[in-house]
Parts: sequence; structure tokens; C-alpha cells
Amino acid sequence: MGLSTHYINGNSSGQQTNHIKVTSNNGYEINVRATTEYFSLNGNMTTLPVNTIMIATSLGDDLTGSGSAAPASLQINSAVPLSTSNTNIVSSGEGESARGFHVTYSIPASQTSNYLNKEPGTYTTNVIYTVVPQ
Repeated sequence: MGLSTHYINGNSSGQQTNHIKVTSNNGYEINVRATTEYFSLNGNMTTLPVNTIMIATSLGDDLTGSGSAAPASLQINSAVPLSTSNTNIVSSGEGESARGFHVTYSIPASQTSNYLNKEPGTYTTNVIYTVVPQ
């Protein structure tokens, strides 16, 4: 399979292991958002929307080393499009000493047409994760 065929079928960053790390004494939520609606290229805003990127979150490791199970109240919103609005990806009714969450950034096949015939280069945006106590 050639590079273009692979890309047209969607593309992924691969799993970013324990990309988000949380320590909380109480229940919490994790939200994600982008700072801009469109990607920048060389410091200039483009017409390529950030909502073409999906953020998939999954349970990571107990970072205390004790192998503790996640709280029963933990809920993970497994895949959301990137947006400038805060989007909930994790909520827990209980705190944990140290928990990781894996994240994969991907471009679904349904969105790859947005990337065709664009100027070559590195397209950027800032992604902000916030942990909110509950």
C-alpha cells in the first residue's frame, strides 16, 4: 500500500502512552479543546479546520506502580472531534493518586479530503487539556 493510499484511508499518531497524567484527591473531569478553529501554517491561519482531527482516549496505567484498578465511576468518552469548545473526554466520581490516559490523534478517512492539495508544511494548533474538580 502506497503512502497516498494509506493516508486516504485515514492516518493516526499512534497511541501516545499515558499522554495525560492526573493526580486528584476528588472526582474530576478532563476536557480538551483547541485554541483556534483552523490550523496555522508558518504562523498564518489556514482554511484547514481542526475538527478534522479525532482524539481517542483510553484508560492508561496506574502511575503509582501498585497496579490499582480504575474507579468504578470512571467514564471515558472514547473518541471526540477536536474543537475550540471544551469537550469532555474523561469523568470520575473519585480521585486517584496517579492515573495515565492514552491518547491517539487521528484523521478519519471521511476527513482526509480536507488535506488534499494543501501547501506542504507543518500545520499546527495548540491543544489544551484541563482537569476540573467535581
